[in-house]
Amino acid sequence: ATVFLAQGFATYVAALGPLPESAIDQALHALFVSGRYLRNVGLAPDNVLRHVYPLAGNEKALGLRYESNPQQWPAVQRAMESRSTVMVGPIDLVQGGRALLSRTPVFLADHRYWGILSVAIDIDALLDASGLKRGPHDLTFALRESSDEVAQGALISGDAGVFQRNPILMELKVPGETWQLAAIPANGWHHRPAGDWVWDVLAYGMAAVLTLSLGAAVRERRLATQARDALEALNHQLSAANYELGRLSETDPLTGVPNRRGLDEVLALEWRRCRRHGEALTLMMIDIDQFKAYNDAYGHLQGDSCLRQVADTLQRTAQRAGEFVARVGGEEFVMVLPGMGGDGVVEQADRMRADIEALAIPNRGSTVASVVTISLGVATRTPESTLTLEALMEAADSALYRAKRLGRNRVEIASL
Repeated sequence: ATVFLAQGFATYVAALGPLPESAIDQALHALFVSGRYLRNVGLAPDNVLRHVYPLAGNEKALGLRYESNPQQWPAVQRAMESRSTVMVGPIDLVQGGRALLSRTPVFLADHRYWGILSVAIDIDALLDASGLKRGPHDLTFALRESSDEVAQGALISGDAGVFQRNPILMELKVPGETWQLAAIPANGWHHRPAGDWVWDVLAYGMAAVLTLSLGAAVRERRLATQARDALEALNHQLSAANYELGRLSETDPLTGVPNRRGLDEVLALEWRRCRRHGEALTLMMIDIDQFKAYNDAYGHLQGDSCLRQVADTLQRTAQRAGEFVARVGGEEFVMVLPGMGGDGVVEQADRMRADIEALAIPNRGSTVASVVTISLGVATRTPESTLTLEALMEAADSALYRAKRLGRNRVEIASL
């Protein structure tokens, strides 16, 4: 879940450019409260840690230059080179304590590297929530980075001796890394001690020896099966949790509609489908007019309620197969309309504008109307080799800004 949040932030910056200084702390706060088991989140433009949330207790981390820190620089380099999130640790933090560190590289739309988003995860809280540190079970667990033929991986949790006692092993994939989970019965594997009684047993005949050996083998097998079943059950729970986290990572928690991550996946899919079938694809960029003035006049709680009402109303218009509404910013929404073009697009856009106005949500902070309104920028094109998805998005965005310049509460159509 933490990785999805960080990747969403990186996608936002890639699409809209670097955040202004005044908005960075607010963005990091949003990431922090949306995540779980976090110690802090930090942003390092040009690989210098300039922003940390929460600041209290993390002041020593400010100004850290990753290139000058031999413990942290290799992971940052790997993230930059792979252009993907890399998780390392637990490591000792500059400001004190130990944590897992998730490094997500942030690139701009022109593919220039901008900086690193760093998320510190409380390893003890994470392991406790996973069930590895609490019962009921009769197993002893240990967790380490995956080992190779040269050296064993660093221990993350538990007793390293577990790996030397014939454990059941499971590989766990994390961003940029593989972990190895080991389990043995809490009381250890049961081996029959050698002694003089063995010779007494032999005296009673080979049949008795075989019976005892078979019994020991059955017990060993049963213990191994119990350990494996317990690990498989835990893995099923983790898989179910991962599926739910993946779904939540694509949903805006405030409005319940998909977020930017969900939009990117659907938009890329519909673009390819429309291109394959020669169908038109329409993109609507939607902005609530003067929403900052609304928040200033009525407060953020009323602002949240307004966003939910607008999202519900927009979503009700997405009735055809493939139509899709997503929230991509504070007061910004996007609607995807595959297979639609011409007058039908204009009619639907104006109907959406009228539906929002008809909600009659009072807005005394607006200079456009006495109620909440929206502006829409619309771009339609059949995908082809000379037109990119990014160009379609830019055209819709430009049309939206034209609608705002011309007085808001209106629909503007892009020329492509």
